[in-house]
Amino acid sequence: MPVTRELATEMKVLFKDFIDEFLKSEEFFNRLTDVFTKKFDEKVDHMFALYVQKYKKYNSLESELKILSNKSDELEQHTRRNNLRIIGILTLSNLNLKFYRTNLMNWNNTPGAII
Repeated sequence: MPVTRELATEMKVLFKDFIDEFLKSEEFFNRLTDVFTKKFDEKVDHMFALYVQKYKKYNSLESELKILSNKSDELEQHTRRNNLRIIGILTLSNLNLKFYRTNLMNWNNTPGAII
């Protein structure tokens, strides 16, 4: 059966009426709302899972930073215990360290020198 102009016009009118009735129905909006709500809930759950994962990583890194900071302070304090302080030697920048090394024993014999 060939499609005539009248048949095509009648099909357009019927289809338009069907769409109008369908869009007016409450069931359409309920289904649409359900689909959007489900997708939205899935996205929120996914974002929350990512947030929890990042928060745990942040806390882990913060804890590790505190541990390493404390360890660094302990090592710095430990290295200071091994420092030797010599009193009575000039601290001029242009003095030769070789001179100090060779004459250190002489200063030890000087009266009033504390090493």
